[in-house]
Formats: sequence, structure tokens, C-alpha cells
Amino acid sequence: MEVVAERPSVRVTNIPQTITAKELLQYLVAQLGKDSVFAIEISTVRKNWNSRGFGRVQFDSLEVKHEAYSLSLQNKLVLKSQNLKLSETYDDIIPRPFEEQNRLENGVLYVGFMKKETTLCVLEYWEGVRGWVMPERRRIEFWIRVGQEFRYKLVVEFEDILEAVGYPLDGDKVNAVVLKVFNNIIAIPWVLFGL
Repeated sequence: MEVVAERPSVRVTNIPQTITAKELLQYLVAQLGKDSVFAIEISTVRKNWNSRGFGRVQFDSLEVKHEAYSLSLQNKLVLKSQNLKLSETYDDIIPRPFEEQNRLENGVLYVGFMKKETTLCVLEYWEGVRGWVMPERRRIEFWIRVGQEFRYKLVVEFEDILEAVGYPLDGDKVNAVVLKVFNNIIAIPWVLFGL
């Protein structure tokens, strides 16, 4: 029997029909605090886009999820006179690393070829990159910004990593990883991601 890890997402029922995802987000943030909600999805009727009364919320952490459960059980998650009911779901709206330590922000992604054992010939690089290590999905995702928005995503499957080595970009502390990647679509065998 496969054990499924607890996720920070819940199914929400009893959502008032006139509520939008933005209004639900504002309500939950007012109840649970800033940055408590990562994503919201409300099922709607296509004819008039009204809520069908259910949806999903992906909280930022398990702690916030448990706090929301507690408020719901105490009938303290009341929106337009309806108590929101929460139940378990095992699908996240937006897949992301379960563990916060695997979510890296504002890194630099270098792509190129190794010229010598310790020299990377950089073909391209991007700053402000989000790096998500997702062992549960067996991949690493690099999210690349254009302006203020993440526009591109580079996915490296664990099976495509031939070699991974920790590397110190500045000083002696290891703050980067060099990946030798096998990919038969593009000829970029080396990726360096550092903070």
C-alpha cells in the first residue's frame, strides 16, 4: 500500500455562489494572515461563471492548513453567512516542493559547457530564478523571469541528471549545484544554479 504524504491543499465546500476566487482569497488572508494562501481554484458554471459551491485551496504550509481546519471545525470560517467546510485532497493546484527548504528563490541559472574541470563556458544566464527541487515528482524546475513575471520553466528530470556536484561560487561555502544533464532534444549538457 502506497503512503501519500499530507499536502497543504484542501477541498472547500459550501462556497457562496456569488463569491469569486479573488474574494475567497481576500477572506482567507484576512482570517489566516498575509501569504497564507498559495493558490485558489473555484469550480464554476460555464453559463454565468457563478460558483458551483466547491473548490480547492492550496495553503502556503501545513501549519496554515491545520489552522484553517481548526477554524472550520469551530464554525469560524463564515463567508456571507455560510460556514466553509474543508476536507482532505491529495492534489495540489500548482505542484511545488512539499518541503520549504526545496524552494529556492532569487538564484542565478547558468547554462553552458565545461571548458575545464572547474571552468564553465557560459552560453546564457538568468538572474532572479526560482529553483524548485521536487523529489516527490523526481524533477527540478527552474522558473525564469522576464520583467516581474515568471515566463519560462526549464524542467530537469532526475533520470536526465548524469552528475550533480555542490560548488562554492563565492568563498568556501557550497551555495550552488552543477548538473551534468543528458538531453537528446537540446545540446546543453551543463547547468549551474546558485544563490
